[in-house]
Amino acid sequence: ENAWLDISIAVNAADKTYSLNINGEEVLKEGSFLEEAETVERLEMRTGTYRMDDFTRVGTWKDYPPSTLENPDMEKPNAVFDLDNVSIAKIK
Repeated sequence: ENAWLDISIAVNAADKTYSLNINGEEVLKEGSFLEEAETVERLEMRTGTYRMDDFTRVGTWKDYPPSTLENPDMEKPNAVFDLDNVSIAKIK
């Protein structure tokens, strides 16, 4: 709440995996892409419940990190994000 977060996402499109660090702590290592993709081209920040009703197209849900929020399905007030210093670098 009202705190800056340092979020780092490392994507390996060749292996179809990504890792996520929040404030220097690795919270997901080599998670699998949910869909086939040759590149990653957008950054999207969302809150609330996951917006997909039909999970049949993604198979198992083994790599999705569990929620640490209490009552995550309960409606919350609108969130406001201030994004600063977004940088994207291609790593060979």
